Amino acid sequence: MVIDNGDGYSVVFSTNDNGSGYIEYTYEGESYKVYDSIGGKKRTDTMIHSVSVPYEHLKNNSYKVGSVRVIESYSYGSRLGKEVISDSYTLKVNDSENQQWLVISDWHTMLDTACAAIDYLGEYDSVILLGDATPGVDFEQQVVTNIVEFGGEVSEGTRPVLFARGNHETRGDYAGELNSALGLDKFYYTADIGPYSFLILDSGEDKDDSHPEYGDTTDYNTYRADMTQWLSDVEFENDRIIALCHAWSISEVEQELSDKAWQELDRIGTRLMISGHYHQCRLLGEGSEREAEIFSRYPHIAGYLDGGKSGKDYIATKMTLSDKGIDMISVDNHGKTISETSYQW
Repeated sequence: MVIDNGDGYSVVFSTNDNGSGYIEYTYEGESYKVYDSIGGKKRTDTMIHSVSVPYEHLKNNSYKVGSVRVIESYSYGSRLGKEVISDSYTLKVNDSENQQWLVISDWHTMLDTACAAIDYLGEYDSVILLGDATPGVDFEQQVVTNIVEFGGEVSEGTRPVLFARGNHETRGDYAGELNSALGLDKFYYTADIGPYSFLILDSGEDKDDSHPEYGDTTDYNTYRADMTQWLSDVEFENDRIIALCHAWSISEVEQELSDKAWQELDRIGTRLMISGHYHQCRLLGEGSEREAEIFSRYPHIAGYLDGGKSGKDYIATKMTLSDKGIDMISVDNHGKTISETSYQW
């Protein structure tokens, strides 16, 4: 899949064994072969590779991904295996006023069921992944199967992807490596696609760091405070702004921090918050007292819960953007329409 990381595109792909990774493409008559490397050293101890390139190099351009298997690596020399290279993909970027987005959250390894729901939504130009792919990320293979391969399946390597981390992606030994694996500097950033701006936020864990479930291995209280401070400096040049966050509250732990973040969303001019986490599909503002309080305080910011896993079923959403406004439709894996609503800019 190709993730829009706010500064360019990160091409993310996986292999079935450790090896080096690279992408090949031609831009303005010049051929490029760009490796997944750190400080000049190719990354060869991983099955997940990410290669970042400038927007203009890949926008509506074709590329291939490749890998050389590394059997053993020594201080002097190495033993290599087979080289494989993909067919050509073309990244098709729709940056017009009329855009269609697939929005999915909380698939929790229900890959086939999620795809069945997605099939009922028809065509789309780009993809939003709102997190909670697995119960945790203890191992690289969990990310390979449930994020990289699944993201590749729904985007086909030809549609840009925006990724917001879920609270279950904060758990496990591999959690600290996930942003690097996906080619993201941080899990909160901004991205502009044509006349629309996206604010990607990270709610982190949904309990205080002191909770015994985390075994004294988390520092998300500080992390969310840093993100909220960053948010106070965010500015957009347009007024068609959509926020993405796994949990709509931004912080489910610190109410004061949540209030501050929502004040910043209001200052920025956010029109819509899309979130998951609760495994429900509905308009936000109709749930808890806290939810009602926030959305009554900022009535011009609409909120939409995407759906995701619902018992043995799955709910997916398509968002259509135009100069008139935003249309949302959500369906389940049986083709039943669960929610349908529209917002004006």
